[in-house]
Amino acid sequence: VWLSFGTVALLIYVYAYRWPKPTRGFREFIHLQAILSLGLWPLTAFFFGNISLTNFIANLLAIPWVALTALPLCLLGVMIDGISPVSASGCWKAASFNLSLLKQGLSVLSHLPYSHLAFSMTNPWLVLLSSFGVFVLLAPKALPARGLGIFFCLAAFLWPHPKLHPQTMRLTLLDVGQGLGVLI
Repeated sequence: VWLSFGTVALLIYVYAYRWPKPTRGFREFIHLQAILSLGLWPLTAFFFGNISLTNFIANLLAIPWVALTALPLCLLGVMIDGISPVSASGCWKAASFNLSLLKQGLSVLSHLPYSHLAFSMTNPWLVLLSSFGVFVLLAPKALPARGLGIFFCLAAFLWPHPKLHPQTMRLTLLDVGQGLGVLI
């Protein structure tokens, strides 16, 4: 949920005073994915303990794939379900097949060497500091010294991280209301 809110907040912040240029087409989509990859890394490191180095490529593949294949098939299935349940079922099976192909491709991508960087940011202050750095980096061009945001982001990488001693573990219980997760 926090990543979804973070994504929407990031898009509002970045595009509040500068509209995407429709003439740029696919280049604007790439620009958007770069912004999201940069903007969400502090939350990703905090919640998942790593930073994906292939999320940019994964999103470039997954978003159009879902938007152009699976989503239209699912919507078509919903529209024709009352008329022809058999055809609707066929649409949903085709959407499921498309999503399974996407899952296989993303699985290959996630298993590439160096596809992610193990980076646990357990200190909430580091998350806030690096998020502020991203906030400054992605500020409108009118803000002077936007490049200084990189120093706030680097602080998270240079800050000493606690290491677990052998034969110990860290357990985090995640209670999200409708489900429960345990991170060991």
